[in-house]
Amino acid sequence: MFQSWRFKLREADTAYRQGRYDEAIRILAEEDTSGPLPGRRLAEKVAESLAERARGRMIAGDMVEAWKDYERITHVTGEGEQATLLRDELIASVITDCQGLLQASEYDRCLAKLDDLIRRGSAVEPVVGLRETVRRVRSADKLAQRGKFAEAIEQIKSATSDGCKLGPRLSDY
Repeated sequence: MFQSWRFKLREADTAYRQGRYDEAIRILAEEDTSGPLPGRRLAEKVAESLAERARGRMIAGDMVEAWKDYERITHVTGEGEQATLLRDELIASVITDCQGLLQASEYDRCLAKLDDLIRRGSAVEPVVGLRETVRRVRSADKLAQRGKFAEAIEQIKSATSDGCKLGPRLSDY
């Protein structure tokens, strides 16, 4: 007798081949299709395709959709190798973007991006360190604008010491 999970798996495979990843994930997330080996293999294929799509979205600057693809991957395969690699790439992209924003003195935009990472559960050392650096540099900038140069210099000194680095990278830790 042909098990019902095989029909669902075939439906998920068709959706995957047609590029309807959300539908494939929805089917694969059902309990009776996630257990058998063919279901797990298809889930890995879908995760790989989603990771590539997320990378393309990241390059195009559509970080919201890239993060949604990451969440889709973790929904169907858990926190596996594909998801971990993609998460690290997304974090590194945000850090690189924030470094540019810091140089352009766009502190609030930078802090918003870093706060979003922290809300997503990505409070890794480079993110926390860069957030503290940006916060201190912003404070120094405001102090300097008010003519409090000695205090501004102290903020800059504290931003570059105590483990805060301008421009941390994931590979540094």
